[in-house]
Amino acid sequence: YFFFQTPKKAKAKADADAAQSESPFAPTKNLPTAKSKLISRKELAKHSSKNSDQVYLAHRGKVYDVSSSENFKGEGSYSYLTGKDATLALAKMCDDEELFNEIVNIELTEEEKKSIEEWDKYFQGKYPQVGILEGKLIH
Repeated sequence: YFFFQTPKKAKAKADADAAQSESPFAPTKNLPTAKSKLISRKELAKHSSKNSDQVYLAHRGKVYDVSSSENFKGEGSYSYLTGKDATLALAKMCDDEELFNEIVNIELTEEEKKSIEEWDKYFQGKYPQVGILEGKLIH
C-alpha cells in the first residue's frame, strides 16, 4: 500500500513538527513508555544526594536515575542538581535555587535552548529513565 499526502497536508504536518521542535520544552521523540511512573516533586526530593544512595534528577519532565555517576553523589560537582528539576539550572549552568522546580515563563537565550537540547540527549543516552515528573513543567 502506498500513502500519499497532499501538499497541503504535508505542509501542515511539517509546520506542526517545526513549531513543536522550536520549544526546548517540547516532548522529544523518545517518549517514556506507558510503564513509566509519575514521580511527584516530593518523591523526587527524597532522591537527592543528601537523602539517598539512589540519586535522581529531572530534566525536561523526565526523571533519571543518576546513581551510577560519582558526579551526582555526595559532594560531586553536580550533586546540587539531585532531587530536583534541573532543566533551567543546567541550561544556565547556575546553582541559583530559583532556577529549580516550578519556574515558568523565563526568557532563555538561543544558547540556553541549545544547552537544554544537549543535556536532554546526554541524559537519554547515559542514564535510565525511571519516571515522569508530575505537575507543571518548566515552560
